Amino acid sequence: TAHGRMRAHRVNASGGAVSTRCSPGQQRERSSTAQCKASPAASASLWDTSKRHIWNQIRALYPGPGAYTYVRLKDQDKVLKVLTADFERFVNDKPGKIVKIDKDGIHVAAKTGAVVLEEVQLEGKKRMPAAEFLKGTPLKQGDFFHTFSASESVNRGS
Repeated sequence: TAHGRMRAHRVNASGGAVSTRCSPGQQRERSSTAQCKASPAASASLWDTSKRHIWNQIRALYPGPGAYTYVRLKDQDKVLKVLTADFERFVNDKPGKIVKIDKDGIHVAAKTGAVVLEEVQLEGKKRMPAAEFLKGTPLKQGDFFHTFSASESVNRGS
């Protein structure tokens, strides 16, 4: 448990596993660093960064608060949470643009390369593979995902 004793395994010089018990201790104030709690605003996918940065962001924010982007559906911006993804090289297009849709998922251009959205969750819906999501969504190659909704963009002055 998080508050009780934990069991750790280490490898001794001969290659055998040795079990040790670990107890949580006091944190040293001098050598510790502050870390802010991840907020939903920090978890918006930033398509104008590298494919690896976006992919790492998705992995780091899973399961919560989760990485997300906005998609325009029926003249409304909807939040699309990205649960699992991969990335690919050799894609050169406008960041946020859907460059390909296939059985692997939705390929979205980043500043360098592309991110392949594999499992997603539209606001108010269940999580599902990207291929299933696309069956009920009119997204197509050439459409865009964006970081902020249109109303936020107006409020942000962009």
